[in-house]
Amino acid sequence: MWEWFSTNKGGGGGRIAGAVLLVALVGVAAAQESAAPVVFSPPPAGVIGFTAPLHTATLAPLRTGRISRLLADEGDFIDAGKPAVLLDDTVQRHQVEIAKALASSTIEVEMARVRMEQTAAELERIKALARSTNASSKELADAQANAEAARLNWQQAVFKHEQAQRQYALQQAMLDEFQLKAPFSGYVSQRLKDVGDTVEEREGVLTLVQLDPLVVQLDCPLELARKVRAGRQVRVVPLDGGRTPRTGEVVFVSRVADPASQTFKVKVRVANTDMGWIAGLRVSVDFSAQAAQAAAHGTATAGK
Repeated sequence: MWEWFSTNKGGGGGRIAGAVLLVALVGVAAAQESAAPVVFSPPPAGVIGFTAPLHTATLAPLRTGRISRLLADEGDFIDAGKPAVLLDDTVQRHQVEIAKALASSTIEVEMARVRMEQTAAELERIKALARSTNASSKELADAQANAEAARLNWQQAVFKHEQAQRQYALQQAMLDEFQLKAPFSGYVSQRLKDVGDTVEEREGVLTLVQLDPLVVQLDCPLELARKVRAGRQVRVVPLDGGRTPRTGEVVFVSRVADPASQTFKVKVRVANTDMGWIAGLRVSVDFSAQAAQAAAHGTATAGK
């Protein structure tokens, strides 16, 4: 057959023969390549999850106001109880001063007390006269009524003074609402408003996250249900390859599984004192007995 191509097609036949031979060689190479074993990277051991902040809070005012100062910005760390946002409180401060003046004044109480003591003395005088028949029963009844009315007026004055003190405390509490304070120690992850912006009631200004410790939320397969218990020490391995594994503690195990995925929820808490891990880090959590033993002996770091 090769001779037929060569004798009948002249020089062109040689070229055709070479092309056929090349195709044959390529086919052999492809067959050898397909026959070679395919190496797959083994999946990471354990259950895959992501780190998340222990707490996340959006700081928002309880009333409409204008932002006068931002004491923390994105990336800043702020201690629990420290103010992070200040709203314009000029009008409210005047309200507090008025309430304070009313709460500290005892003029009405003192006037009512003097009147009560005066009518009480008058009543005793009329009673003495009545015993000697020098005062009529009407005079005695009027004196008793005046004394009782004066006593009630004094009680009313005391009540009003106590109400004024409560109103002062209320106005002071309302003034404190013009400061948005950090509910826990953490980092500002997002700034939603700027100085000078007017914010409505419950409109977010800053988002605060607590990153120590971190929480890993997992969807574990049901075959692990008998192994996973709250309080169990586990090994948490970051999958980015640049961080050291740490010891975690199971803090929550759901007793209800998802029928569709045949998984159950588990939460693992990981110490992050050095802030070396970030939220959103992809990790593998090893629940094996070997991992628990290694964690118990401190083979994995504790994040300190």
